[in-house]
Amino acid sequence: MLKIALPNKGRLADDTRELFGDAGLPVLSRGDRALTASLGGEFEALFVRAQDIPEFVADEVADVGVTGWDIVCEAARPVEARLDLGFGDCRLIAAAREESVIRTLDDIAPGTRVATSFPNVTRNFFQSRDQDVETVPISGAAEIAPLLGIAEVIVDITSTGSTLKVNGLREIGTLLTSRAQLVTRCDAVFDGSRKDSLDSLIMALDSVVRARGKRYLMANVPRASLEAVKQIIPGINGPTVIDILNGGDRVAVHAVVDAARIFPSRRRHEAGCRDCRVGRGPCGGFGAREPDGHFAHAAIGPSVVGDSNQLVRLGNRAFAVFPALNGRDFASDYFNSIEQSGAELAAKLGIIRHHQIERVAAIIRPFRAIDQRAAFERD
Repeated sequence: MLKIALPNKGRLADDTRELFGDAGLPVLSRGDRALTASLGGEFEALFVRAQDIPEFVADEVADVGVTGWDIVCEAARPVEARLDLGFGDCRLIAAAREESVIRTLDDIAPGTRVATSFPNVTRNFFQSRDQDVETVPISGAAEIAPLLGIAEVIVDITSTGSTLKVNGLREIGTLLTSRAQLVTRCDAVFDGSRKDSLDSLIMALDSVVRARGKRYLMANVPRASLEAVKQIIPGINGPTVIDILNGGDRVAVHAVVDAARIFPSRRRHEAGCRDCRVGRGPCGGFGAREPDGHFAHAAIGPSVVGDSNQLVRLGNRAFAVFPALNGRDFASDYFNSIEQSGAELAAKLGIIRHHQIERVAAIIRPFRAIDQRAAFERD
């Protein structure tokens, strides 16, 4: 069982729990103050300060960790990023007082005092620019340093810049940009089941990260209009085209598109699209051609999402995970009228080998039987 070090509090902790929950790895703890918890029954979570996570991973107390890239850079420990998690965006910036003559990084004179809680990053940054500054390590809010005369410049984390303005400070440059990362030790060796678990974890999280900001668009269109439809809804790797039973000259077109492309529906109507459905879309290029494949989908419980590594070992590819809008809207329209009374569902789509239908069905344990769609082709 892999041990994963997670932030124990703050916005980073909340976003991390949400991501893991969406990936089918909900935090199962004995209480709000618990220091450890089970993640979907497959992993063990260790709740520690975000600042300590690089240390835990580097010292092999934890196999994997989630923390900000700014923290990793400051720790200067032998850890590496395995996956950008898509949240926790911020920048490490330099700032001076509004009335200061320092307007840019180039204006910082030799001997200038720079107060920061990121002394390693700050020192390395200015050394790389051949600027001789005096680094003043502090803990807590750096904004007070210029007001107290401790330093002329500060280096601190910002997301919106509002705190700087409130304290009469002006941004003069960016040292680095940061986002939450899934990290491991640089020389870590994951063999056998541990490697399978890590691959499964990365794939499950990556599926959710890439699906955010995307929508899954489905429509029935005339086969003769496929070229026009492809220009309107190209999707990630092109739309998936599926024959409809007794559909006549119409086929079902499925594509993953940016959410911003959903609203302009007039061109879809002109191309003959009908019966459109929109869901919070999966992402992962599941439109690849497989000569002996079936397009399969099923509604499954979120806790089953983590079983994806079993499907990959069967030789299947191109799976995607996304939350259904709710049990009565998207899921009931598309997944055989499943009635879950608004319960959270997750879906798994992919191209599976035709001789493995039964084995795949046993792995993903759908609420209803897998809907097999042969006669699958890509435009």
